[in-house]
Amino acid sequence: MLETQARRLNRSRLLHSKVLEPCLALEPLSLKEKHLAKLRAGDWIDLGEHLPRLQIRRAGRRVAEVRCEGSECFVSRLCDGEAEIPERKRVLVESRIAVVPESEVREGGRLELPDPVLEQILLFVGEEPLAIARLVRGGNGHYALEIRERIDG
Repeated sequence: MLETQARRLNRSRLLHSKVLEPCLALEPLSLKEKHLAKLRAGDWIDLGEHLPRLQIRRAGRRVAEVRCEGSECFVSRLCDGEAEIPERKRVLVESRIAVVPESEVREGGRLELPDPVLEQILLFVGEEPLAIARLVRGGNGHYALEIRERIDG
């Protein structure tokens, strides 16, 4: 019961977060617009053989890199906040995991994350929510985001 409430609170905070609030996220994905339009519940987005890097993002820009040791995550280094630019006919999709308090966005800052953290990842295109996904590892050894629910129009 408590876990369900924590997930709902985290989802609500992510959906209603202000653009300048820092969020823990996976590195952005660059997807074709056609592929994005066809995504439905149950679809998988292949992420490759390596677990995507965690970062803290604010207003569509990377502001810090995050490393995890066991169940604890820390800010490993601050970044200059450069924005990624998608290739032609592609869209950047941000995978937000949790809103991070501003006080934790410092080198060595310990992040308090909702549990289980990778079961509810909100996908955004810009500031528009797209879907809810979870990180899975497929039988072929590849990581993927499994779309659980489409939440855009």
